[in-house]
Amino acid sequence: MLKTLSQGGGRAGYVGRRLAMIPIGVLIVVTATFFLINAIPSDPVGARLGDLATPEQIAAERAALGLDQPLLVRFLDLLGGIFTGALGTSYYTGADVSGELLGHVTSTLVLVVPGFLLAAGLGIGLGILAARDNLSRWVRLIVTVLQGLPVFVLAVAGILLLVVLVPVLPSPTGQLDANIPAPPVRTGAVMVDAVLAARWDAMGNAVAHLVLPVLSIGLIASVPFARITASAMRSALAAEFSAFGDGNGLARRTVVRNALRTARPGIATVGGIVAAELIGGSMLIEQVFSWNGIGQWGLNAITQNDLPVVQAFVLFAAVGTMVIYLLADIVAVLLDPRTAS
Repeated sequence: MLKTLSQGGGRAGYVGRRLAMIPIGVLIVVTATFFLINAIPSDPVGARLGDLATPEQIAAERAALGLDQPLLVRFLDLLGGIFTGALGTSYYTGADVSGELLGHVTSTLVLVVPGFLLAAGLGIGLGILAARDNLSRWVRLIVTVLQGLPVFVLAVAGILLLVVLVPVLPSPTGQLDANIPAPPVRTGAVMVDAVLAARWDAMGNAVAHLVLPVLSIGLIASVPFARITASAMRSALAAEFSAFGDGNGLARRTVVRNALRTARPGIATVGGIVAAELIGGSMLIEQVFSWNGIGQWGLNAITQNDLPVVQAFVLFAAVGTMVIYLLADIVAVLLDPRTAS
């Protein structure tokens, strides 16, 4: 009992230390991003008003956007906005950045959550098969091919095959066909909005648009899962407890299941890394499929020097990454308390 309480206290202390690091990490990322962005020579006001704007118009626009304020004042305003949830106004759309952020995040989650689940299931399955001598060569070949393919190349290949040559899926023109009326916007993700509005025709079309990007993400992201699972499974199956189970006549399925239990902490850690990469790194897929998610939103803001949107995108990516890593570490600690040391 004392041992259990000691383990529980160790886990709680570990989680507490990790939680305390999140605000510090966010402050560092936000500070570095703000000053780096403002150090880059850019003229968002000139780009917004055009070359024919008068000096009076430029001065008025700079005042309206708060760009006439000293850099330190703007930085303190940004920190205050983070605590109150007011992230400013987009230089180009004039929309509230916080509202735009939530809408684009929902669109990205609809894309990356099923992609992540597909990657985990496929990767763990391939890793288990790779641990079998009669299949390891073929599985390693599949994993190597997937590892060498950039995600946008796989996406374009899927479009050529399933949209152009064998047209079973809709064109990659966003989340919905142009000839289907969009449901009322509530979350920003067409599929979710269609369900909320009971628009089953739009939902079916949105699901069809989801297939290719989810497949592209799932296939590429399955590689880390497959590699860590295969490595851990080979070590576990070669260990004494597996030999003991085989010697006592345990079914091979039971031996494999016991070996897989030892791989779970490593799989959880890799899962956190993959999920964190997908949160901020889905912009290529979103660009190819015109998905209008958080990645594409942030990429467009960077090219347009839309500083409030860039700051909001970096803030979300930083917080999301840290929270995902924390959750992955918590799962790993629950599976193996020794990792909390």
